[in-house]
Amino acid sequence: MKPMPKLVPSVFPRAVVRATILGDVMKNYGLPDNVIHIAQTGLMAGDFTGITFTGYAPSGAFRERSTLSFDTLTENDNMTMNVTDGRSMVEALSRKLAHAVAASVGLMLQQRLRIHYTFLIAQHVNAFEICRKYGLEPATSQSQDVPQGRLLFEVRPGRDRGITFSHYTSE
Repeated sequence: MKPMPKLVPSVFPRAVVRATILGDVMKNYGLPDNVIHIAQTGLMAGDFTGITFTGYAPSGAFRERSTLSFDTLTENDNMTMNVTDGRSMVEALSRKLAHAVAASVGLMLQQRLRIHYTFLIAQHVNAFEICRKYGLEPATSQSQDVPQGRLLFEVRPGRDRGITFSHYTSE
């Protein structure tokens, strides 16, 4: 019997880990691949700092909101991540973050909310130029006028304190 090779953790640049986490989270909310690609490209370019998902009831009323945000990278160091056995990058970074994302998505799906997304644009760039660069529509007043709500939970993974995932509810 031949010995089985042992799988070891892989080393990734922190920027790649963050872009992958952004894509994984967006996929869980049901966003299409082309939108995920835009978000990842914008994050890697420093144009986007995260994304907000807002859940609306059929009446149009705000119910739930979650935000995944990233602090600016001062240094693109490497991270060792164990993505063996089919683990997502989110789970490899932090199980607590993975549970928070799953809980947030579950709350919105359970209530059958319409999920809207808004990219968070970096402060140092012109929002209209960024919208044009990525073929996006500027945010509507509906997405800008949504109340913050009551904080239900917030997670900052210990392995990357520059990532924050928060979930707010109207109730």
